[in-house]
Amino acid sequence: MTSKPTLNDIGLAHGTDKSTRYHGYLPVYAQALEHLREETFTLIEVGVFQGSSAQMWADYFPNARIVGVDVNPECRQYESDRITIRIGDQGNREFLGSLVADVDPLVVIDDGSHQWRHQIVTFEELFPAVAPGGVYICEDIHTSFGRYAQTYSRGHDLSAYDYLLQLARPLVAGVMAEAPPDPIEKLFRDTVESVVLLKHAVIIRKRPDTGRTWRRTDLKDSQETADTWVVGEPESYRRIESEVVGASEYVGKALAALVDEGRVDIAAPVSARLHDVVVSTGGLCLTASGEILEESLNSARNLTSVDGLHRIGNGERWYAAPALRPIDVPAQPGVEHVLLKSCWDGNYGHWLIDVVPKLRLLEQLPLRGTPRFVLARRGGAMEAVVRDTLGLAGYPDPDLHYLDALTRFERLIVLGTVSHHPLVKAPSAIRYLERLGREVPAGPHRRVYVSRNLGGRRRLTNEAELLPLFTARGYHVVSPETLSLVEQISMFKGAQIVAGNLGAGLANLVFSPAGVTVLALTTPKMPHDFFYDIVCHKGGHYRGLQGLSTDPQPEIGSDFSVDAAMLTAGLDWAELACGDD
Repeated sequence: MTSKPTLNDIGLAHGTDKSTRYHGYLPVYAQALEHLREETFTLIEVGVFQGSSAQMWADYFPNARIVGVDVNPECRQYESDRITIRIGDQGNREFLGSLVADVDPLVVIDDGSHQWRHQIVTFEELFPAVAPGGVYICEDIHTSFGRYAQTYSRGHDLSAYDYLLQLARPLVAGVMAEAPPDPIEKLFRDTVESVVLLKHAVIIRKRPDTGRTWRRTDLKDSQETADTWVVGEPESYRRIESEVVGASEYVGKALAALVDEGRVDIAAPVSARLHDVVVSTGGLCLTASGEILEESLNSARNLTSVDGLHRIGNGERWYAAPALRPIDVPAQPGVEHVLLKSCWDGNYGHWLIDVVPKLRLLEQLPLRGTPRFVLARRGGAMEAVVRDTLGLAGYPDPDLHYLDALTRFERLIVLGTVSHHPLVKAPSAIRYLERLGREVPAGPHRRVYVSRNLGGRRRLTNEAELLPLFTARGYHVVSPETLSLVEQISMFKGAQIVAGNLGAGLANLVFSPAGVTVLALTTPKMPHDFFYDIVCHKGGHYRGLQGLSTDPQPEIGSDFSVDAAMLTAGLDWAELACGDD
């Protein structure tokens, strides 16, 4: 019987520098990879060059898919039936994120530029995607030392070797190590079985029983959708002119950038019925095939962690450890479990804008039974708001399923995104909210000042001094949290001019009449995007007044004051913009 050629034999035949002719990596690689030789899996190699190693891997692993990555478009010539070449910069996190968005590797080999930053960035973006029991190899790590350092550091202070060594220290220390603060450090500690240091290379092996990562995808591309529906058509709307007085450079530029967009285009939302989907208490949806659904990440995509899941890199991958142990909810005849839970929906504004308009989509889906709404258990005022909202939407006695624990649904309807927090809202979503309030009579107050000083943060510290300026001009002062949902709708339906402190209560601007004028007071770091976007849909007028904070490092929750003269000028502007005299 003829023995199979060794990995080094194949490497020598193809002329790769990984062979014993030069670096001598392959005999050691064979020890780490031999058990995969006949397996079906995906191998990613960063750095194609002349294609010799990609061809070597294809010969050594006859059932594997080889994905080569290189910055040089000419490398596409090395593609074949099992070799795919992706062109992109390994220092670009967005590119690497797009790579692992649709590729689940078992083996990753970094033989790219060997620059320190590139080696680190590539590890942070690709290592999380390596499947349990998989292997990550960083080659040519000797560029971290000696005469190579000046060439390959490129102004970066931390070498790839030192970076990987820092990650390995708590792995060696075990229970003696402090809890890692960074998600990638936590991932490394929880998932790595061994780190092997070679001459010029590092081999990192994941444990086969480790916690998994989920790749971000959307409903239209999910592998787990049983039925998929597109409701409506693509939509568009126009940005309105606006400005911020007293704003920092960052806040001012952010609003100016939105104004400059001019026209906003938004795709028709995709909804789907899924089988075997796990939902966290915060509403994150995880499929059996290893996907985390974009539609469930709407308000959370930029958070570092939610419900025990940790965002890795640019958010194309999320990680949880240990293994998830959800409770099961079987499919029930005559019942459609419909997910309404969304991150931050305990906030009135997020509930109203990000969640409620999804009910419009539900009206047009071919349901197999009565909706049972899946949401978080609420108390107090928000519980009443939720039930009142569902009542206005045609569900006066709603069937509710509370997410008190991590839950696996045998069958679940996930509704499409109608508000891309915080910058974009579908025109049909705004129209739907207006429809919910059509039977509510408009309130008597043409001018309304919205206070949030009953709350615990972002209070206007000199409000008592400023209130006479409002009342003298006929403004009705209101704290929205003291009103029912219907009372809030009524108040804003009658208001032609709304002034107030930015907060959830101003989400009620969706009920205001067309052309509403808004004077927004807020703390120095607070952006205007969420509320400005609502007024764009109204074709109204918007001006921000950025106050001052005594906090040494103000945040969006910092208390603040507003100069009386600046407010007076703002009130004059509002009257002129509205056409009042």
